[in-house]
Amino acid sequence: MRISHAASVIEGWKPSPHNAKLSRMPATTLVLKTNADEKNAKPFSVEIFSPEGEGRFPAIILAFDAAGVRPALSAIAARIASWGYVVAIPDFFHRMGDVLDLVPSDKPKKASSFFPLLGDKDLMATFQKTYRAAAVGYENLEEDGRVLIESLVARPDVHGKIGVVGYCMGGNIALRLATIFGDRIFAAASFHGGGFAAPDSPHHRAEKIKAKVLIVGATEDSGYTDETKKAVDEALTKANVEHTLETYPGHHGFVVSDHPAYDAACSERHFVELKAFFEKALSK
Repeated sequence: MRISHAASVIEGWKPSPHNAKLSRMPATTLVLKTNADEKNAKPFSVEIFSPEGEGRFPAIILAFDAAGVRPALSAIAARIASWGYVVAIPDFFHRMGDVLDLVPSDKPKKASSFFPLLGDKDLMATFQKTYRAAAVGYENLEEDGRVLIESLVARPDVHGKIGVVGYCMGGNIALRLATIFGDRIFAAASFHGGGFAAPDSPHHRAEKIKAKVLIVGATEDSGYTDETKKAVDEALTKANVEHTLETYPGHHGFVVSDHPAYDAACSERHFVELKAFFEKALSK
């Protein structure tokens, strides 16, 4: 276990000679059998990104932040795919619809309008009780994850090893998936993850985690205090989970290019560390 305290903007992901070579596969629609009655099964959309070339690759599940699937997250997925991974962004909000519907009609329906609204106490409460609750609930994640993992391992370009990475709310989801699916998840990474101080935080189920774990917080994040970090570390250590905890000198949300707290240096550092983490944990 390692703990440290530390010190390319992807705005809409403009193609460069490097990422222009990426092959983006069409979004795939999976069907969740959430009921015994197949008539009530719900559609579950997943964006899939593939690396260039032939072969079989590890798969990565990317869990989004509060603003959901959008170009800024697709840009992250495309970059990870370029390292040699099949990357899936599932719509964990599919039970609730488009989270950007919370944006008032007089404002542009995009993340830059959405994030400031989370400062409104009533709107934040609505988001937490509806969209977030539906996305992070353990039962819902088990349904979504089961269908997603089965779909990924059945692909001819996936060799079976699966990792997860998430941002903000998605960082918590990444660890939850690792507790739910045990030895099917080989690597779980969380960047500026939220909800680790909550009673249902995944570190309270650490004994179920078989994956290598990377958790990176921000120095300016009231939801990830030194006390919380210590509690997470102690739980993972007690459960003999191989893990690394770090803190970057930024604010909550530093990775994602359309987040108000985006920090280009911290974001780039995250890509470097994430790439090394996946290479170690997901190599054949």
